[in-house]
Amino acid sequence: MEVLRNGKFSLPILSTSLSKGLRKSQENVRNQHGLIECFGAVGREGVLKILEELSIFETHEITDGFPYPQIFISPNIVIVCGADQIWEKSGYGLESKISGLSIGSTWSAVIYHDYAYLSNGRVSVERNPETKNYTLSELPTAMAICNFNGQVVIGAPNAGYK
Repeated sequence: MEVLRNGKFSLPILSTSLSKGLRKSQENVRNQHGLIECFGAVGREGVLKILEELSIFETHEITDGFPYPQIFISPNIVIVCGADQIWEKSGYGLESKISGLSIGSTWSAVIYHDYAYLSNGRVSVERNPETKNYTLSELPTAMAICNFNGQVVIGAPNAGYK
């Protein structure tokens, strides 16, 4: 890399370097490439691509108090939860998917592509990946749900919400 007298320089970054993504460690050997930090972009198909911004959408339909609405964002779907109703983002608005649910604690969710599992401690709801419909589920209710290395881990299964 050549640095000119005025301080300007040119450093070409090849697509093979970008496709490596983030380095495993900052102690990487010099000239092994790989980003240390990357904000607002990801390496895909050998190039850096910006992440799509979440467009603004109206949530005026949700009149529940704090902490609602709760928003769960995945690459395929955006799920918005109220105290007793679940919506999906559709364009700039929301499309009601299921309502009349028992009010519990705050919602927890895991989303795998087009499948979703949500619970508020009182009810469990599943999103069918084929039909895109939400239904009450026989899966355990949970106060917390997380994706741990591709496995669903739940906290307080079927404990009931008081």
